[in-house]
Amino acid sequence: MTRNQNYERNWSVYYKKTYNRPPRLTAKFALKCFNTEYCKKNNTKRFFVIDLGCGGGRDAFEFLKNGWKVLAIDSEIEAIKFLQNREDRPPEADLTFQIAKFKEVDWQECDLVNSSFALPLMPQNDFCGVWQNIKKNLKTGGRISCQLFGYKDEWSGRPGMTFHDRASIFFLLKGFQIEMFLEEEIDSETVLGKRKFWHLFHLVARKMY
Repeated sequence: MTRNQNYERNWSVYYKKTYNRPPRLTAKFALKCFNTEYCKKNNTKRFFVIDLGCGGGRDAFEFLKNGWKVLAIDSEIEAIKFLQNREDRPPEADLTFQIAKFKEVDWQECDLVNSSFALPLMPQNDFCGVWQNIKKNLKTGGRISCQLFGYKDEWSGRPGMTFHDRASIFFLLKGFQIEMFLEEEIDSETVLGKRKFWHLFHLVARKMY
């Protein structure tokens, strides 16, 4: 996860509450897409995912369990320490770390960029630069799996965050084949028990060129 002055959390509690939850729908769907695609080709390729805003590792560890190489990135040193100390780390897991804000990431070419509920938590200018880096470093045939926040979201208008409508998302995904596009509006609790109205876009898309 990333942090800004308008989006504070008790990170220790957050990681403990979420680390052993199932992986996000978008991460599971992207994993399924790769498995289906390469099983058909009888390919034993080992894939590489960059998990932006890895948090407690609920997505990262699912990829590790499936034999992926994982680069887990978070701006919170507490998140990285939490991952390093997890006792359920798969044997021989290929897991590396970066402590960095998204705009400062040391990028590598990868098969998948996964970012669950983290990309909206930065200013618009930073978001644009990060999105370009994602597109640049994804291999052709690689994927992005993520959530973006819509303008109806309760947090819409807060400084230091980024929100989208459908048209702007389709523009972002130019050059991608959209494999999942789910728009959700729901009133529910945050992990820490606060009521919130969410406007979300759940995305998985494959880079065509």
